[in-house]
Amino acid sequence: MLHCLADWKINNTTKDLPVYLYEMKLNNVEQRHQQNYAVTSELAKLNNWQIIVYHDRYIASMDEIKNWGEHVYTTSHNRCINNDTTHERKVLERLLLRHVEKSSYARKNYDVLNGSFWDRGTCTVA
Repeated sequence: MLHCLADWKINNTTKDLPVYLYEMKLNNVEQRHQQNYAVTSELAKLNNWQIIVYHDRYIASMDEIKNWGEHVYTTSHNRCINNDTTHERKVLERLLLRHVEKSSYARKNYDVLNGSFWDRGTCTVA
């Protein structure tokens, strides 16, 4: 698995990976993380447990989010992230990590702790 990820990293850039990127209105800047955590949790339920992540005011998915319930986004794009924007890089990082976590191979062979993968056969995590 790690070999596969290393090959992908060497041969690809963010230009090879368009995502659906939605910008949300923040009701309270101080609570932006709590607000979008709740929104992404609800959106995942409404969209058949589609992988949806957030960072700051951005929500992202590899697939279009079709059912928004009562939530409203301010702008949406299907594009590659802007490498010069820290928030966009972070949301792509989270999106890729969630896809790897959800893969059947990863679920069967690894535990994920704080964004790191631990091989169940050789490592123990306290």
